[in-house]
Amino acid sequence: MNPGRCGSTLLSNLLGQHPQVLSIQEYMISLGSLAYSAPTKLTGAEFWDLVSGPSAIEGLVRRLDRIPPEITYTGAIRTACGTRTAMPRILGVALASLEPDPDEVFGFLADRVPTFPAQDLGAHHRQLFSLLMDRSGRSLWVERSGGNCGYVDRLLPMFPDARVIYLSRNCVDTVLSMSRHAYFQLATIGEQFERLCGLNPFDEDSPIYEEGIPAELRPLLPQNLTADVLDQRRHMLEPFVLRWVVQDLHAQAVLSVLPPDRQLEIDYDELVAAPVAELTRIGRFLGLGEVSAWAAGAAGRVMKQADRSTPDIRAQVESWREKIMESILITGGYQPSTVA
Repeated sequence: MNPGRCGSTLLSNLLGQHPQVLSIQEYMISLGSLAYSAPTKLTGAEFWDLVSGPSAIEGLVRRLDRIPPEITYTGAIRTACGTRTAMPRILGVALASLEPDPDEVFGFLADRVPTFPAQDLGAHHRQLFSLLMDRSGRSLWVERSGGNCGYVDRLLPMFPDARVIYLSRNCVDTVLSMSRHAYFQLATIGEQFERLCGLNPFDEDSPIYEEGIPAELRPLLPQNLTADVLDQRRHMLEPFVLRWVVQDLHAQAVLSVLPPDRQLEIDYDELVAAPVAELTRIGRFLGLGEVSAWAAGAAGRVMKQADRSTPDIRAQVESWREKIMESILITGGYQPSTVA
């Protein structure tokens, strides 16, 4: 569990170096609300259609030429996908980060997942992860999606035995990193739509229409959005501070009801300052073997990032954080000063 832009990709990669761990990256977030919203049981074929369906967000960032580094797939979105010309949701990051040939893995799953029995969505996720573990010879899976604090409470019932690692980072550095990232720029636009229109046009199952959308928001709809308009988001720090506060509040609510033995909090700055000690804590929490050797070997990949803030920016972000937190706790909500 993490708010995004706090070192979770690094931690996923480090966990993947342990021979027991199958590190699954950005699987849940790639499905959007489809990851947890199926109202009835799904057949294996229906579930495969869900996870292998075309990724609307990947298609959008590709059209805008703002593909983030997390999308590591370099193939031609080709043969195993049949006639599709759009990236399957599970392929761009989740499978591409698992093995050198993600198309082969995609084909492997395409042969087997449709044969899953009719079952609820959580059971399908668990069976898919088990199938990938068996294929890789790993004994433990760890799924990491950037910015999943906001919906992790809806995922936990699907994984009743899951343990949660909460990776956090200070507000200023997280906000600055979010503001430069296309996915999080899109996320703040989607959240603005949710506040003002009650829908998120960037979700995977959202209909595309303009009727009833305020005129000032229409340029931000996926079908109208341009790269220049998206790039302007990096100069609007207030929506990213709001996102950080909401994510943090969601995380604290989840942790407050989760048994102590099923949760571990990790601070990014502490991970950078003492990687061996923090990775050892994580390895022991997950019950991994040979923790000391893994932690010592993986620690060399942890490097401190440059500070891109200024005193003025830090003061502004902290001021917004306090203001937003107070407003949410007192009134239950907050509306950024800029509509667009």
